[in-house]
Amino acid sequence: MNTMGVVLDEAPAQSLSFHGAAFEIFSQVLQTKDQSIMTVKSLVAAATKVGVPTKVSDKFQSAVDSDKYKKWVELGDKAFADRDLQGTPSVFFKGEQIDLGKLQSPTSLTELVTGSTPTVQPSQQSTQQPSQQPAK
Repeated sequence: MNTMGVVLDEAPAQSLSFHGAAFEIFSQVLQTKDQSIMTVKSLVAAATKVGVPTKVSDKFQSAVDSDKYKKWVELGDKAFADRDLQGTPSVFFKGEQIDLGKLQSPTSLTELVTGSTPTVQPSQQSTQQPSQQPAK
């Protein structure tokens, strides 16, 4: 979170890309159960890969060592707990939390937003590709 704070403050245009790259590392940690993968060095490499300037990623170690964004992290954790959130992703629409388990079709999120009803259930959708017409 401290490295994310640095990117948000100093290279906000790369923050979403960095977030994704950091989560790739986190995913590897979960899959391998090897926490040694999550290092400042690996986060610097991820930042470089997505275009975070070196002058920004050079500040990662200092931010981690000093816990520079501790208050920000604590406020985020408190806001998460205050809403009784259990995990991520947590999606809200018009102030209500959405049960992501109910969004099963490829169009279910659009249907939720537009208020439309599903036209085809996932089990009814064809998985076959349309036949190719021969070239004339």
